[in-house]
Amino acid sequence: MKKVCESHGLAFSEIDEFIRIAERRERSLDSANGKLPSTLPSTEADNDSRDWDAIFSGADLTKSTDVAHSYDLFRSYGSPYCSEEFFHEICLRVPPGKEAGFIEALCSITSFDLYQYRSFFEQIPELWKSRVSTKPALKRLVRAAFSRFSMEVTKSRYYKRSPMDLACEVSGLTESELIDTVLSAIGEATQIVGASRLFTLVSLLAAKLTDAEARDALSFTLGLLEDFQEESDGDGPWSEALAPPGDIEDAVAGYLWATLAAPQASCRWEAAHSVRSMCSLEQAGVLSKLMRMYANDHGGPFVDGRLHFYKLHAKQWLLIALARASMDSPTLLVPYGEHLSQIALGGTEHILIREFAARAVLALVDSGHFAVSVDERKRLSDVNRSLLPADQSKIHERMHRRPTGLSNDTDDGCFYFGIDMGPYWFEPLGRCFGISQGEVERRARDVIRLEWGFLGTSRWDDDQRARRGIFKDRDTRHSHGSYPRTDNLHFYLSYHAMMVVAGQLLATLPLHEDPEDTWGDFPDWLSRHDLLREDGGWLADRRDPVPLEWADWKDETSTEDWRWSLTSDDFDKILYGSGDKINVWGYWNAVSGQRTEAVRITSALVSTNRSQALLRALQTATNSHDYRIPDACDDGEISQGEFRLRGWVVQEEVDSGIDRQDPWAGEIRFPPIQPAKFVKELMGLKPDAERRSWTTVTEGSAEPVLWSHTWGHLQDDDEERESGQCFKASISFIRQLLNASGTDLIVEVEVDRRQRYSRFSYREDEAWPSYMSPYAKLFLIRGDGSVHTT
Repeated sequence: MKKVCESHGLAFSEIDEFIRIAERRERSLDSANGKLPSTLPSTEADNDSRDWDAIFSGADLTKSTDVAHSYDLFRSYGSPYCSEEFFHEICLRVPPGKEAGFIEALCSITSFDLYQYRSFFEQIPELWKSRVSTKPALKRLVRAAFSRFSMEVTKSRYYKRSPMDLACEVSGLTESELIDTVLSAIGEATQIVGASRLFTLVSLLAAKLTDAEARDALSFTLGLLEDFQEESDGDGPWSEALAPPGDIEDAVAGYLWATLAAPQASCRWEAAHSVRSMCSLEQAGVLSKLMRMYANDHGGPFVDGRLHFYKLHAKQWLLIALARASMDSPTLLVPYGEHLSQIALGGTEHILIREFAARAVLALVDSGHFAVSVDERKRLSDVNRSLLPADQSKIHERMHRRPTGLSNDTDDGCFYFGIDMGPYWFEPLGRCFGISQGEVERRARDVIRLEWGFLGTSRWDDDQRARRGIFKDRDTRHSHGSYPRTDNLHFYLSYHAMMVVAGQLLATLPLHEDPEDTWGDFPDWLSRHDLLREDGGWLADRRDPVPLEWADWKDETSTEDWRWSLTSDDFDKILYGSGDKINVWGYWNAVSGQRTEAVRITSALVSTNRSQALLRALQTATNSHDYRIPDACDDGEISQGEFRLRGWVVQEEVDSGIDRQDPWAGEIRFPPIQPAKFVKELMGLKPDAERRSWTTVTEGSAEPVLWSHTWGHLQDDDEERESGQCFKASISFIRQLLNASGTDLIVEVEVDRRQRYSRFSYREDEAWPSYMSPYAKLFLIRGDGSVHTT
């Protein structure tokens, strides 16, 4: 990347730091896994153990027998058998003018395989590739090697013993010419090959076939299987609906549509990101076909026709993607403004589908690309607001009305919603309208039975995916209102029926509101099933890369006393970070091998004439959990005469939000850490759009002084990954803040180290205490820049 930037005259000031950290990380990981460095030779001792002069003594490097004998001597020294090292040394010893003869000699060595030839190709001096005398010899060598080992040559995305691109670069042959050589050799071979080779042969043949020839070959092959196929195999009897798309745009749209309906939440979000990317790349054809598929009740040729197609998932996540894309790429979505408005205002009772459709239209209107009447705009804005007067009632005193005008419960008990869906999903919705959980269940059952025509039961074995073992262990589990990672048929039907019932209730019954508390009211209920952010952005938009900082202990060998081997310098390095910034708030973990280190930093403003007293008092605590450095508006703040301890940082966290399951969001915490309101006003701070940095205006120029980072990874297994939040401040800003507020800054750095284990690993250190209080160090920063510690 550095070379690419330099070749195009691009400035990348941090590239050297990236490279330095990456090299440290690679060395640390190799050390943790017991690997040798990747440079050649593997170790200095290995290099010294081989007498290269003896290996090549008396050898005529233009004779194949002498080269083969030298290679045998090289291997006689024992492992590691690094062929790259051998060819590096032998190329240095080829006499000038004898290069072509040496290459011709390699052609005749029958003991070499593709791996040795690959090693030679990687070590060829650059000058050899362009010389008139060596270029024909290199072509003959490549043709000979690929003909001799034609049965081993593959064209794959994965590891190849001799990559075609490398061979083409060395010889000057095109890939098509090289494939012709391989196929000709295969055609002349008499040996019988197995199924595995026949499969890999397809990748070579495909490169030589036209589209028409490829279709003919596939049709011929499928025809051979017709006598062995049953009507019940695959998707059942053939129909035109199963015909594969005729062009790439149809294929991409069909694949995305099927993935938007996936039972796995992570797959649906990846498809939503792909739709958003298609809009950013102005793929109008793909978008057009996706909008046509919206009206379909089936998934097309990309889904298994014997499985229930989750069409409401597909519709909801397509609209989630379009609502976000309308903010980035409004021009591409303008032709669908009318269609989206119809979906929002008259196309469905599903409360989330119409909500995201309305947001997409409003974003187009706000950008000036689409126009609607004043009345239509208001209807879009109020798409999920009740038009009936609200009833005032205490949330715990609400009456449960008896259902009226509903169908009788003739389900014969065949569809149960279960012990979680009722009290944790339906009951909170019913509470918003003053009706019972049972009434919401009956309405939801009517939607499933009467509106959708689903006649199955809620038994697990009525779900074909469950019967086939498609679901992974515990992935469909959900508890106390949490979303499962994977939706089985029962959850899919119950979830979307609840959203339809919510739309019906909003149109027919008044909302109940608590005059003293908004918790549990309808907007609060809806927010739990909406996106986490209120500005229309996705949680993934706020995810930052893992910080470059690399803890020194990761480069050290793991020892038994690592957990309690912290020094004062370790805390100083955590506080001061790098450059002219200090870490003033945050929580993060660092992982290396079986070791993990959790860091927590908190800080607060303290009155200057009592700051030393606070520092001395806190250092007497035997456990850092016996006190707390408060954030803004925390009940731990102190304001008693001259004793003032005030939080200046705001750290909130919202747990709800369907994009918590987005793998690209990385399970980050949101909202990001930010300064308190009084600090913003006192220092004139202005944030950027994503609240990643705050600036102050100094002498007419904006200068960033605060930085908020949040990073993480989706934890889809037992493997612990690095995540956290960090709030940094420039040292100059801290001094300005302290002088402006007339306070000092008390900072606590807390470190907790532990060994980590998987569910199945054996804990060898059972003799050591399972829990140890974290280590902590206190710092007091004053307005003159001086720092006092414990």
